[in-house]
Amino acid sequence: MKGSLNAINSNWLVVTWDLSVVRNSCRFRNMFGIPTFFAFIVSFFITCIPLLGTIAGFKGAIDVWGWSFFEAGALFFGPFIILIILSFLNSRNY
Repeated sequence: MKGSLNAINSNWLVVTWDLSVVRNSCRFRNMFGIPTFFAFIVSFFITCIPLLGTIAGFKGAIDVWGWSFFEAGALFFGPFIILIILSFLNSRNY
């Protein structure tokens, strides 16, 4: 079970990181009017900075894609809450 939780966590981090790069590039393209290629390069570096990338991705999902605060929060925090619960259930002594 522990190996499968690590695999799920790793895959989810890759998915959220990819979505953050896409969201940030859309946001920078719309906000600054720069070409998509340059927006992607800027968003790639911004997303690598943990707190700044999360905030920019969260804000990009709300502003550019029209998501609500709760939808964007569920994307970022929902899987982590599920993994914490599964880790707690896995660590219990039977």
